[in-house]
Amino acid sequence: MKKITIYLFSLACLMMVSSCAVYNDRFDNYMLLWKDKPEDDVYLVYGPPMRSQTLKDGKKLVSYDYEYQSGQEKDFCIVTFTIENEVVLNAKYEGDYSAIRVYVKGPQGVQGF
Repeated sequence: MKKITIYLFSLACLMMVSSCAVYNDRFDNYMLLWKDKPEDDVYLVYGPPMRSQTLKDGKKLVSYDYEYQSGQEKDFCIVTFTIENEVVLNAKYEGDYSAIRVYVKGPQGVQGF
């Protein structure tokens, strides 16, 4: 009986981790779609940046900070774009899953779910 319980617990943990990986892949794909898109597309989808910095090499970092309230908890995420010559070089996100699923978008404005 103990072996069955351990097996079921292990299986449940594995399923939970694999489902998170699938969702992260979806958000990673959204970010990959931004590569080589015009800078203006970022602003059309995300709006004016909350933070922006031009680096010495001419690249621009544009960031969006989000907060998502679920019950008593606040979750956060940051979406950042690296732009050079008005073209997106890189897009990335970090933060809490509940905020990521609401705020991470692809170039067509498609959200996580």
